[in-house]
Amino acid sequence: MANKNVPTCVICKRERTMGGLSSEHPMDAYDYSPMQVLTGSALGWYSGDDGEICPEDMTEMIRKQ
Repeated sequence: MANKNVPTCVICKRERTMGGLSSEHPMDAYDYSPMQVLTGSALGWYSGDDGEICPEDMTEMIRKQ
């Protein structure tokens, strides 16, 4: 069961690693910014009223558009 205090991706249910301590998910340390898309940078973690989305799933969603 996911910890309610830890942001969890609404798509894959992966929990955000705080502080980017995970070498597997280094972009968890960064928040999503539209500038990342415009500049082609790696995406950060999206947090919004509509939920949380991990960088990997956000990248996949943007590539499909």
